[in-house]
Amino acid sequence: MSVKHVKKYYDTVVQDYMEMREVLKEMEHMMSENSATEASQNINAIKANVEKLKENYMRISYIIYLLNMPNKKEKKRKYIREKEKELNKIPKEHTLDAVIQEDKESLENVKEFLK
Repeated sequence: MSVKHVKKYYDTVVQDYMEMREVLKEMEHMMSENSATEASQNINAIKANVEKLKENYMRISYIIYLLNMPNKKEKKRKYIREKEKELNKIPKEHTLDAVIQEDKESLENVKEFLK
C-alpha cells in the first residue's frame, strides 16, 4: 500500500466523519423537539455507533501526521511546531505509543485467557 492509497482512505474516512457530525447535529435538533426520555435514548444509541467512526478518524489522522513527517531534523522540528495544534486535537490513546501498549495488553489478555 502506498502513501497515495492511505491518503485516499483517509479522505474517505474524513468525509464519513464530517457527514456523521452533521447528521448528529440534525438528530439532536430533531430530538430536542421530541420527549426528553425518547430523545436521550435515541441519541445515546446513535453516539455509540458514531464512536467507532470517530476512533478510526483519530487514528488515521495520526497516521497521516506520521506519514507526512519529514526525515531531516531541521524540517521535522518545523513540521511538529506547525502541526502541534492539530496534533493536540488527537486524543493520546490514538498515538503510536498508546496503540502499541493497547496491542501488548490485548495480546497479554489473550495469552492469559488461553492458560
